[in-house]
Amino acid sequence: MRILIVEDDVTLQALMSIYLRGRGYEISIASGGCEAVDRARENAPDLILLDVMMPGMDGWEAITELRRITKAPVLFLTALGSEEQVVRGLELGADDYLRKPVGMKELAARVAAVLRRAGGEPPDAAEESSALQIDLASHTLRRNGKLVHLTPTEFRLLAYLAAHAGRAVTHRELLCEVWGPEYAEDTASLQVYIRYLREKVEPDPKHPTHILTEWGIGYKFT
Repeated sequence: MRILIVEDDVTLQALMSIYLRGRGYEISIASGGCEAVDRARENAPDLILLDVMMPGMDGWEAITELRRITKAPVLFLTALGSEEQVVRGLELGADDYLRKPVGMKELAARVAAVLRRAGGEPPDAAEESSALQIDLASHTLRRNGKLVHLTPTEFRLLAYLAAHAGRAVTHRELLCEVWGPEYAEDTASLQVYIRYLREKVEPDPKHPTHILTEWGIGYKFT
């Protein structure tokens, strides 16, 4: 089952993406309404998690556009929680409405329930044990159960790559999201930090299996 996460908060993006992938879903991500419409056209999601307060096209506008191209159920996820706002979301075509902050177990349960009502079957929960365990709440990484020390920048870089697992992330995107737009051309620093990360997360840093180089593009996390 494919889920499109539309959220401009990078940390929350990563948290939802990692958790739902661990439950067996395929995940794609958009950071705004316009990008969400493009992703929905490309990937035909089975469910859309949609934030409301986003720059550019907000969630209210986005659901109107999405309803023209997809019948996938939409679950609003927002800090706007008044009765009027909930009603507005449902009247615009949302299938459910979750208020932030939300626990990941509740999110997964709501996602499964919405998919069942829509006639789809949620996947069986994937095994949660993994060689790499990334904990966004405590900013920690464990490899084969052992705690690995990461600097704040290393952790942000790893979390962003993991949130977009399976997709080639460009050098520019990584630099803008992890360091800031003013570092968009500093590929030399990015290469150094990728080397540091590989030394900490890869069994054999010279032959990486998690952080892969996409030549001429950037890097991909698997």
